[in-house]
Amino acid sequence: SESSAIATFVITGGAGVLFAIGGTGKQVGSITWNQFIGAADLLLGLMFVLGVVFPIWNSTSPYESSIQPFLAVAAIGGGASLMFIGIDWVRGGHYFDVSSYEPGPILSRG
Repeated sequence: SESSAIATFVITGGAGVLFAIGGTGKQVGSITWNQFIGAADLLLGLMFVLGVVFPIWNSTSPYESSIQPFLAVAAIGGGASLMFIGIDWVRGGHYFDVSSYEPGPILSRG
């Protein structure tokens, strides 16, 4: 539907902006670069999960949805793992060490 296309565009665009800001390596206020990247990951993961859940939820019969069960499980699993990574990066990288990322041509700290 048109509303899901608009939501997908807004979420993807928002994630892209957050990735671009985070890629500079700068801190904006109290928000660090890894928190921007984590929020972008969280948005993209949420988009994958909702992109599967809403069509299944809105169908009147289990056979009406065009989503195949294997693809639904893969999309939900991939989206959930991306959301987990995003949450971890926002929290500072307890499971994924964000301090190990070296500055590159775009990412410059300090």
